[in-house]
Amino acid sequence: MGLLPYELTMPPRVIFGPGRVADVGRLAATHGEQVWLVTGRTSFAGSGAREPLLAGLQEAGLPHREVACSAGEPTVDQLAAALAVLPADRSGVVVVAVGGGATIDLAKALAALATNVALCDATAAETAVIDRLEGVGRSLPISRAPLPVVAVPTTAGTGAEATRNAVISCPRRRFKKSLRSPLMVPRVAVLDPDLTGSCSRETVAAAGLDCLTQLIESFISRRRWSLPQALVLEAFPRAVSALPRVLADPADEAARAALLHAAFISGVSLGNSGLGLAHGVAAALGVECGTPHGLACAV
Repeated sequence: MGLLPYELTMPPRVIFGPGRVADVGRLAATHGEQVWLVTGRTSFAGSGAREPLLAGLQEAGLPHREVACSAGEPTVDQLAAALAVLPADRSGVVVVAVGGGATIDLAKALAALATNVALCDATAAETAVIDRLEGVGRSLPISRAPLPVVAVPTTAGTGAEATRNAVISCPRRRFKKSLRSPLMVPRVAVLDPDLTGSCSRETVAAAGLDCLTQLIESFISRRRWSLPQALVLEAFPRAVSALPRVLADPADEAARAALLHAAFISGVSLGNSGLGLAHGVAAALGVECGTPHGLACAV
């Protein structure tokens, strides 16, 4: 059987290890002169990321401002509201996202729209968002390079730090769609397992189940190919072993590190091989029933 066509996209730089959040300032400085922070509602402070990250930005001489705060899976309304109030000065901006998959998706979407949509009010911003989502609106492309993104996950599950899309929902119109472009892959992913220790048991379980589902689906996808499959073969046993260990003992540093690593690999694999039926059903369950994404995938 001949090789199917394939494409490999992933962050060009990946930093893994305890305490690496302190390097974010140095890494961001290679991509710009000022930082826009996008954070989770509680994860930025609760994860322990705030102090070392801000100290690193100061040491690197990077001014920063918090431009958006995620309160769950990003919606069209939330994204449009954030887009409408972004600062007009976008020269030399690096977007740093610290949080779970929803936070990173919000940051990737803002970074892309900031360079592809003219300054506008919230109503015009909503139209601009919908027009660029897959399957709704006009499906306009992301034609200009987004602002560079440095992604710092505080949960181990979605792999959003490795993917080219941002999942956006619209409860009013009952859909969940992606903003997608190879240009949206973060420039840097900083994987610091120390930041996942404050996650609730429910978050660990839901995110971990999402990770396992992504590893399985991408491995058997019709678009599967050898390189992502090789990564999955290494990461899947680690995830299967690590998830129950983290649930039993959140202080198990080795298990948290293994799960964070596996989540990143799940993002690389799904981004290059695709997913399957479980994620299609999970999207519908999320829109219609409000089921948490990881739980919906596992069901």
